[in-house]
Amino acid sequence: MSRHRMRYLTLLLASGTILSAQTTGALQGRVLDSKGNAVAGARVAVTGVGVQGERATVTDASGAYRIGLLPPGSVTVTVTKEGLNTAKAQVQVGLDKTATVELKMAAVAAATVEVLGTSTVVDTKATTSGGELHRRISLEAERVPRFRQHRPAGARCHHRGQHAQRQSGREDLRGLRR
Repeated sequence: MSRHRMRYLTLLLASGTILSAQTTGALQGRVLDSKGNAVAGARVAVTGVGVQGERATVTDASGAYRIGLLPPGSVTVTVTKEGLNTAKAQVQVGLDKTATVELKMAAVAAATVEVLGTSTVVDTKATTSGGELHRRISLEAERVPRFRQHRPAGARCHHRGQHAQRQSGREDLRGLRR
């Protein structure tokens, strides 16, 4: 090989290494509880416009995490662990840089609710239903006033296609004499 080709090949390989190192960044840090103790086993997830889907990892025994090969730009870091409140942070990832983020998680507030009271017994084998309601409706129906039509004597009324002439002064809604 000639010297000229050798220089060209060396330059090409070196530029490929330099370009690949400058296209991503990384994120590292620790997850601590409200007392400053390490939170092991917490799930750390990174989302953002340049991140396809989600990149996630789990903290080690010292609460440390590291996520590499992140595209540059703004990302959201979300930490979750059962029994602790979710922690979030907005972070700027730079080209060929490692951003360090320490996140603190607070314990979930716990409360006990005690319900006191009596329960209503329901007879599931009874064959009657709605007896009380039917009785109430019957009583209310008796209170409704009955309306009568009053027409002057000798007036004509239409009843089932027939003309009837009133002979007495009392007739109910159906046109029957009382």
